[in-house]
Amino acid sequence: MDQLRSHALQILSTVNANLSPLGPSSRDTTPLSDELLELPPLLLALLRRQTALLLKPVESYNGTLLLKRLADLERIARGKLYVYPFHQVPVAWRRLVCEVGIVRAVAAILGVRDGGGGQPGEETAAWIDELVKTLDMVLIMSGAPGEGRRGWIEETFGILEGVIAEGDALEHAGVAPEMDSTEPPAKRARIGNETSAIGGKTDCFPSSHSVIPPVSHPIPRMELSDTETFMSNPVDADIGPVPVVFTGGMGNWPARSERPWSNPLYLLKRTLGGRRLVPVEVGRSYVDGGWGQRIIPFKDFLEERSEERRVGKECPRCV
Repeated sequence: MDQLRSHALQILSTVNANLSPLGPSSRDTTPLSDELLELPPLLLALLRRQTALLLKPVESYNGTLLLKRLADLERIARGKLYVYPFHQVPVAWRRLVCEVGIVRAVAAILGVRDGGGGQPGEETAAWIDELVKTLDMVLIMSGAPGEGRRGWIEETFGILEGVIAEGDALEHAGVAPEMDSTEPPAKRARIGNETSAIGGKTDCFPSSHSVIPPVSHPIPRMELSDTETFMSNPVDADIGPVPVVFTGGMGNWPARSERPWSNPLYLLKRTLGGRRLVPVEVGRSYVDGGWGQRIIPFKDFLEERSEERRVGKECPRCV
């Protein structure tokens, strides 16, 4: 957690500096936050005040009020995204969505929540869920414009992966994690969520039972070695070249070996216990009247798909 706090304070200082107008004696030649200059000064001043407060000890300000102000700013900024077609949204408003989302994430890392401060203890899993959701929505809705913003978010996810792995290791070992003195004693919540009921297992997907119709003239299959990249079609004496199915050509791909996409446990680990958000299309075609999109945690997507495969339903969604 110390690494995560230090990481959060570093970006908070950067955001605060970007929002601060330069004085005549400043050695910095960069004007106030490039695109942010296009935003109403009152909005910038309000966000600057919240970042300045977060740089102080948690007990020195009203955390509930700070979170409310950030929620107000986020509502205003996101509202502007729907005024324009997405490709025409001014970068300044996307930048504000990004800055506010990052500041909200920093507040969560520092333990600011309704009703007081201190590190999150009672609902560790829910706290991480909300943090990941906040940052993923920044990426999805704004594209994370601004120097270093996307990199900071990705690094945060990397640190969280270690936090989750450490928590799971302690859970399996039966050791209670160390808590700050400000943290109330609480029952530990599992934060990995890697034992979700995906077909009753976590290392493989449930098998699907597909009906294979009888084939009178099957297409020949030919096995490729890992190093083979090309092979000519077989030839029938009567009709000439015929179709062929090559198999075994992807055995050395990382997605089949060290990064196995077919292993739910690996996918859950790489998505922070399935917390990362994914856009899911609903409907068979873009032209269908009921077509749309949902943004859901990856673990929910896996569980829905596994359940549909288990009961033999055809899923109308695809990522």
